[in-house]
Amino acid sequence: MGNWTGKDFAHHVDLRIIGGLVDEPTHFRINITGGNFTQIAVNFGDGSNELLLTATLVVDQIVFFNHTYREMESFNVTVNVSTSQSCIIVTEVFNPILSVTLKARSPKILKTPSQAVVMASVEGGPDDVGFVWNFSDLIGDTIVKQ
Repeated sequence: MGNWTGKDFAHHVDLRIIGGLVDEPTHFRINITGGNFTQIAVNFGDGSNELLLTATLVVDQIVFFNHTYREMESFNVTVNVSTSQSCIIVTEVFNPILSVTLKARSPKILKTPSQAVVMASVEGGPDDVGFVWNFSDLIGDTIVKQ
């Protein structure tokens, strides 16, 4: 997250990285608030770059980029939001996940009421991976585990 105070320029830039499996698209959400910008430059940290130019000043915008990583390592993702006079640079370290495995330890068809036991394991990526479990059965709760 980056902040800057200046006349007619974005005051806040927030970068969220969504997804992140190797060889699958990773989504980058950039939320720019509090002012204007004319350019967004993204360096994905693996030698790839994206550039968004606007002909006029844009105010308060959410911008999405997609990128696919081919290797499992740490990447320094840098976003530079700027005008002709100023810029904000935000950097975040991103570690793509090599694989996610989901195993059910219960029968495939369950009589209700019943419980399912499901286990997930992650290979590679950051140490603080979180899971959101929602089985859409209208009975159980959504469970979030770190």
